[in-house]
Amino acid sequence: MHTLQLITRLIKFISMATTPVLVLLFLSLSSIFSSTSFHIKATESEAEALLQWKASLISHSLSSWIVTNHSISNGPCDWEGIRCDTFGRVSEINLTYSNLTGTLHQFNFSIFTNLASLNLNSNKLFGTIPYQIQSLFKITTLDLGHNGFTGTIPKEIGKLRELQVLHLYNNSLSGAIPYQLISNLQEVWDLDLSFNHLENPDPHMPFNESMTSLTHLSLNHNSLGPEFPTFVFHCHKLIALDLSNNNIAGSIPTLLSPNDLIQLESLNLSRNQFEGPIPVEILSHAKLRELSLRDNKLNGSLSNEIGRLSNLEFLLLNNNPLQGRIPPFIGNLSKLQVLNLRNTSLSSNIPEELGLCSNIIKLFLGYNNLTGPLPLSLSLLTKISEINLRTNNLSGEIHPDFISNWTKLTNLNLCENFFFGTIPSAIGNLSNLIRIELCKNQISGTLPISIGRLANLEDLTLRNNQLSGFIPSEIWQLLNLKILSMHHNNFSGPLPSNIGNLSSLEAVVLDHNSFSGSLPLEIRLWPNLQMLRLSNNRLTGLLPSWIGNMSRLISLDLSNNRLTGNLPVELGKLPNLGMLYLSANVFYGSIPNSLSNITTLGVLDLHENHFHALPHAFQNATNLVSLIVHENRLQGQIPRSLVHCEKLKILDLGNNMMYDKFPCWLDSLPVLRILLLRSNKFYGPLKCLKTEHGFQKLQMLDLSSNEFAGYLPKEFFQGWKSMRNGIASNDSNFKEEVVTLGLNFTATLRYDNYVTVGVMNKGQYMLLNKSLDIFTFLDLSNNHFEGEISEVFGELKSLIALNLSCNNFTGRIPLSIGNLLNLQALDLSQNKLSGEIPNQLPGLTFLAVLNLSINQLNGVIPRGNQFNTFSNDSYEGNPGLCGFPLSKQCNYVDVNLPPQTLDEDDAESTMKIDWKFMLMGYGSGVVIGFSIGYVMLRSDNRILARIFKFLYYYRIVRL
Repeated sequence: MHTLQLITRLIKFISMATTPVLVLLFLSLSSIFSSTSFHIKATESEAEALLQWKASLISHSLSSWIVTNHSISNGPCDWEGIRCDTFGRVSEINLTYSNLTGTLHQFNFSIFTNLASLNLNSNKLFGTIPYQIQSLFKITTLDLGHNGFTGTIPKEIGKLRELQVLHLYNNSLSGAIPYQLISNLQEVWDLDLSFNHLENPDPHMPFNESMTSLTHLSLNHNSLGPEFPTFVFHCHKLIALDLSNNNIAGSIPTLLSPNDLIQLESLNLSRNQFEGPIPVEILSHAKLRELSLRDNKLNGSLSNEIGRLSNLEFLLLNNNPLQGRIPPFIGNLSKLQVLNLRNTSLSSNIPEELGLCSNIIKLFLGYNNLTGPLPLSLSLLTKISEINLRTNNLSGEIHPDFISNWTKLTNLNLCENFFFGTIPSAIGNLSNLIRIELCKNQISGTLPISIGRLANLEDLTLRNNQLSGFIPSEIWQLLNLKILSMHHNNFSGPLPSNIGNLSSLEAVVLDHNSFSGSLPLEIRLWPNLQMLRLSNNRLTGLLPSWIGNMSRLISLDLSNNRLTGNLPVELGKLPNLGMLYLSANVFYGSIPNSLSNITTLGVLDLHENHFHALPHAFQNATNLVSLIVHENRLQGQIPRSLVHCEKLKILDLGNNMMYDKFPCWLDSLPVLRILLLRSNKFYGPLKCLKTEHGFQKLQMLDLSSNEFAGYLPKEFFQGWKSMRNGIASNDSNFKEEVVTLGLNFTATLRYDNYVTVGVMNKGQYMLLNKSLDIFTFLDLSNNHFEGEISEVFGELKSLIALNLSCNNFTGRIPLSIGNLLNLQALDLSQNKLSGEIPNQLPGLTFLAVLNLSINQLNGVIPRGNQFNTFSNDSYEGNPGLCGFPLSKQCNYVDVNLPPQTLDEDDAESTMKIDWKFMLMGYGSGVVIGFSIGYVMLRSDNRILARIFKFLYYYRIVRL
């Protein structure tokens, strides 16, 4: 009952009272009116203060905060988020999720002397927290979490000695945690400062006491460290401690023992820099229910003491370099619900005792070195919902007893192991299954039709096994299926017509099987499809025009089939298409101009077809990263509109019939790495007017087998930053990088995934795989270049292979070639080079292939390092050379001996250079890798029988 109502009743009573009573009432009323006047003024002041703050906000949803006749008499007590005490004073402000945008600088804290709770959580408040907040001396709950406050935590909060709950989490606060909070706030039991940028409190400041009432402390996601915050050891009533996602280093303190933190039930130290073994003291907390030490650098084996944590429900140790076995005492953890030992370098069998943990719901043991079969005791885990054992060395059959008892299972992942046998038909009884992942095992046989009963299944991943036969028609009844991945198996037969039922499908990956027939019309009934990969099958027929109606399609891969005909122009209607792979088919005609208008297109691979014309307008293909059209029948010039493709990294036009001058204008493409024009009809000199800043990222250039001619101007190579400065060896993006393709997806480009060194010996091709960190090459062979080889080649320091063979170069081998310390293959054969072999060349310690044959070199062949390993093939056809490995000794010089030549047929058959290289890619994250090999060709024991020949094989392989 409010004061004014009491006064009204008193007035009625006065009219009936006697004189003595009236005197007493008069005195009482005087006191009441005085008190009432004070409270009315206070209430008015609080209302004015709130309205003043409201006016300062940029936005809010405080529509009820207005002055009306009612609010004048009742104050702000009826306003949204405001509660008052019995005297009408504001005691609680709760404005969570009120769309408040602004600061607290205009909030008059000194007015609200009775305020017990201030909750402004989940708004958009910013700026600093005013130090005037110290005026709220009666406050018990202060929650400013989930806003945008910046600056430091004001030390004045330490004066709020009645405070019990302090939440400042999820802001952008920085600096050290004020020691005043720790020393003075002895009533606080819940302190949450997580998700800021806070640092350790100053350890040198006096800590009189350390929050003796504190039970819940959350300092996670800050910048604490490298020292452990020592005040924690004195918070003896702690129940939950979360210091995860900081920079705390060193060993885990043994002071976190039951002797110091006797009430501890939850300990989270994950994602720090802790190292060393897990202290036995932590494993002695009898009350501990949650223990998370994941994502640190902890090592050593798991102690048997872990079995003492009899109340433990959650154990997360994943992503630590632990070793040894899973201790059998883990079976003592009968209350355990979640066990995560993923990526901990464990190398034992799965212990039988694990089956005693009958309350386990989630079991993660993936990415270890676990061996042996699954123990049958795991069938006792009847509450299990998720099992992830992927990437181990587990083996054996998947026993039907597991399947029968895991009736609550939703996710099963056994990928990348050595399981064999068939998929048990009982799997169809697991009606809760959402994901089945059995990829990269040795599972064989046919798919059980019972899988068709799994109505909740969303992901069926069986790739890289030995499954065979037809896909049962029941599979095509899984209406909730989103991902169907069964590539690299032995499935066969046509794709059935009832596949149109799977309207939820987002990804269908069936490549590397033996499916036949044409693309079913019903595929167009998959409205949500984003990825369709059917490469490396036996599909025939035309590419249907209705493919252009699949508007959500991002990746389409039909390469390495037997499809034929013209490409439908409707492909250009796919608004989200980012990756298109149609290589190694029998498509012909012109490549539709509509493809070059897809603004999201990042990878276009049409190599090994019979196309005769490129699109002429690439102005809109601004996201194009890779254009691969080699081994077609393309004619004419390179479209000048490619100059608009500023993200282009790979341009491969090799093995066509294009007729053009060198495209100097491509030097304006800022990130072009790979340019392959080999085996065309390009002609003329390499004269580009502006080359100072051109081709800065270029790392592979192949101009071989064309009609280029003239001198090689050193200016042509001037802007080649990646090759000249050796930047490739320390460029973090040289080997792998993630690029954006279109609006909402990315692809990973991998360069030179591995190098394949090949040796050809009388028709026998032998491969020697060799890992390389980088790969750069320059091939100008089989052209008509002339003049001396410029010293500028010695400045291309990151070169791995250099081929200038089959030209008309004269003069000496440049001494600067000896500067190419990364060089592994050098071919200068079939030129007119003279003089001695530079003594600097033996300093090329990585040189594996050398061909200097068929020139006019003379003098002693240098010795040392790799030069001690080269055979006659490297030097033959230079009658002036002598010394090892040639049989000609260096004790005479036959000045009349004419240079040796080959007849035209022999020169063509044995010396013509054929360089190709391999590119590997991946579709779901599009991986493109490059492989390169070089080949040694040998014939009979004639003088010219052993000569080097480089062989590059270039193709797309996608998983």
